[in-house]
Amino acid sequence: MKDFIAIVVTIIVTNRITEQVYEKMNFHYNGFEDRFSLNSLLIDFGLYFIIATPIYMIIRMFISKGHSLLNNRGTG
Repeated sequence: MKDFIAIVVTIIVTNRITEQVYEKMNFHYNGFEDRFSLNSLLIDFGLYFIIATPIYMIIRMFISKGHSLLNNRGTG
């Protein structure tokens, strides 16, 4: 369940950030509507995963810390 939450939150946050990055770069590529371009496709996937990887790691860290804090709350 923790992984599912981390993945969903990562997708939502990454989507919002990549939209802003694409707007700043003036890069508009839609894989479903635009003509196929390998360069644009690789840029799209590359930026998405470059942004998504650290976000996923940070969210997993927060979930793990929160889970351990809740488990240790009852002892002491």
